[in-house]
Amino acid sequence: YRLDGGGEMNKVSGYVNALGTIAYVSQQDWIQNATIQENVLFGRVLDESMYNKVIDVCSLEQDFETLPAGDQTKIGDKGINLSGGQKQRISIARAIYSQADVYLFDDPLSSVDSHVGKHIFENVIGPNGILKHTTRLFVTHNLAYLPQVDEIIVLKDGEISERGTYQELLEQKQEFSEFLLQYLYKAVESGNEAMDEVEPLLYNSPLSSELSQIPLKSEQSNAEEVSKSEEKVNEDAQADEERIEEGNVKLSVFLFYFKAVGGTLCVATIIFHVLCQVYSVGASVWLSIWSSHENATLSERDVYLGVYGGLGLGQVLSMFLAAVTLYIGCLNGSQTLHNILLNKILRAPTNTFFDITPQGRILNRFSKDIDVLDNTLPLVIKGWFNCVLSVIYLNMQECKV
Repeated sequence: YRLDGGGEMNKVSGYVNALGTIAYVSQQDWIQNATIQENVLFGRVLDESMYNKVIDVCSLEQDFETLPAGDQTKIGDKGINLSGGQKQRISIARAIYSQADVYLFDDPLSSVDSHVGKHIFENVIGPNGILKHTTRLFVTHNLAYLPQVDEIIVLKDGEISERGTYQELLEQKQEFSEFLLQYLYKAVESGNEAMDEVEPLLYNSPLSSELSQIPLKSEQSNAEEVSKSEEKVNEDAQADEERIEEGNVKLSVFLFYFKAVGGTLCVATIIFHVLCQVYSVGASVWLSIWSSHENATLSERDVYLGVYGGLGLGQVLSMFLAAVTLYIGCLNGSQTLHNILLNKILRAPTNTFFDITPQGRILNRFSKDIDVLDNTLPLVIKGWFNCVLSVIYLNMQECKV
């Protein structure tokens, strides 16, 4: 095999054969917009015993205590209300709960605190972990884990340069052992706590002579160590459920929209729709009157025809003006509401809005909702006007009868 520049393996010879199921944990955590428990189960049936064991080995119990709803807390879009370490441990828990035969870990412990990473390695990935009877392919940057693995594969320029157990690679004194010494030097200088794990193993290794030349600074590093809490979650920064009003639309909503449209356009639209209906009714009434005068003279017929034509022309003009004022008003209202929405979004606080509001919800306001204002609402208003005026006319006819 050879590793290309993108980090993927290209098979140049041989064959690949995987027996059983495979679980993969990437370096970049993958989280669903669902509860923590749903993220861990990933569609599988809940097994209380297995679930509790997975939560324990992944150190998630303390996190549940800080969350308002525990493992039923809904994770925001892309896990925005969780820290990177919490999201990575949820990804690891999901892989463990799948009970696969082969596990691929792409440096998943780089996002967690050192003591948390040590706990997960010892209880999950290590020789005594919960996955000890499975095959684990573990990619890591932390050399402290290497003494506990069965086999080490060292890659250089995309190809395997060394392969063997930890002791075998040290005895070869090649690039791996040199790199290990460099790592140890840096650990001593920076007071890296990984030094405490690697140092005892090196003293009993072929690198003991080189190690003895390193001026250890354990006392100084221990004095400078400060316990830090890796993951803190703000209880108020939970994914906010989108609230939906049920029942009748409030009058304030209509008034707000009419205000956005503009008072003049609203009045003009109503007047022209009423005129259109008046001309329509007038034309019908006038035609009825005309038909009742069968013996009308030629001049009288010209009068009837002229009046009827005038009513028809008035109906056409009023219908045209009603449509123009309606669509201009709706366009004006749509632009006004869009500007108000945009202004609110740009001025919204990051920690109390963008951190808890999914991006898809914001996009829906600017796409779907604005489209309803532009295209759907004008047709609905026009249909409403026609229905209301028709009902009024029919009621007047009933009262007349």
